[in-house]
Amino acid sequence: MADQQLNGANPRRYDFRSALVGVEHDGDPTRVLAFAPEYLGDVLDYYAPGVPRVGLAQLDPNRAGPVYVLVPQRLVDDPASSAAVGTALSRLDQNRSLVSRVRVPNVEVWEYR
Repeated sequence: MADQQLNGANPRRYDFRSALVGVEHDGDPTRVLAFAPEYLGDVLDYYAPGVPRVGLAQLDPNRAGPVYVLVPQRLVDDPASSAAVGTALSRLDQNRSLVSRVRVPNVEVWEYR
């Protein structure tokens, strides 16, 4: 596990710290971090304590405030999972603008406003 997080040459490294910098620095109290899969909750407790969050499947695309969507790259690349991610992003596209997309090792974050 330490090799996955600390060894920059390890292809299984997940850079959650870098992926969440923008979310943490966004001072908007209405921001929310939507994420998948659900088991990332503990990881997010560690890297983004205090940031309001919701599982991607439970996200209300009509809610007020900025929405950040975080998923591991493997979900984006997997056809079975990417459909659910694509559907959630498409729902956000209907009434928001994508302002940034951050790609770090094995993690992606979309920011919608």
